Amino acid sequence: MPQATRDQRLKLITAKYVDRTYVTPIASAISHYTSPDDALVASVKKNAVQGVLYALALKANPNAADRSRNTHSVFLALAAADPAAPADISTPGTSPNSRAAPKTPKGIAFPIAELLVQNGAVIPATLPAFPLSSSAQLYIDQKSAHDTVGELPTIRNVSIAAGQHDSPDVAKLQKRSLVEEQPDPGDDAADFAQAFKELAKGEQAASAMENQLTALERKIDALLESAEAQGAMDEGTKDRESESEKGERRVGHKSCA
Repeated sequence: MPQATRDQRLKLITAKYVDRTYVTPIASAISHYTSPDDALVASVKKNAVQGVLYALALKANPNAADRSRNTHSVFLALAAADPAAPADISTPGTSPNSRAAPKTPKGIAFPIAELLVQNGAVIPATLPAFPLSSSAQLYIDQKSAHDTVGELPTIRNVSIAAGQHDSPDVAKLQKRSLVEEQPDPGDDAADFAQAFKELAKGEQAASAMENQLTALERKIDALLESAEAQGAMDEGTKDRESESEKGERRVGHKSCA
């Protein structure tokens, strides 16, 4: 749509990617399930990427759980992609020391689990009732380590040794530290003004780019029209030359006769 305005393009993008207007709704001919969440859970269990994408496009909840055991969709995706091996399952009455050493986790990407996480799924802290493979456990550990933020070190609140509380230098240092810690209201205003300027520059650059594209499209249309007109003129010239040659031949035949 080269002739579309900015508002028309914005409405199209919003309808397509936010409102999902052009996604085919669930119907009996497409799916056996009546809700996007049920379709999502069923597709996760089958390890079907297309079904998961379709359910997410229908705004299914990425944190949906299985109704039978209330198992989170991420755990279902991990189990479907890489089921737990017998070595990962502990039998009752068997001590941990008597089990065989676990194998090195395989390098599995778990695309459906990652797709759910990228679309807002939150991995629960409590593991499911059924066992997970070593690769699935490694995936959960990596995600948990990535999402965990440690305590930040204390910089300004330095403890003062006993007997130094009454020192004038310490009092000055404490006052200076308090003054430095107080936020400057002008900083927020300056940051907001700078952000507004950057936004205005971005909008101006986008408008200039749209104008350039429009001008380029007009030049291309003019070149095409000129080429078509030149082609038509060439065809007319060829026709006239052909008629002229035919006329000369006729005159030559008559003079010979």
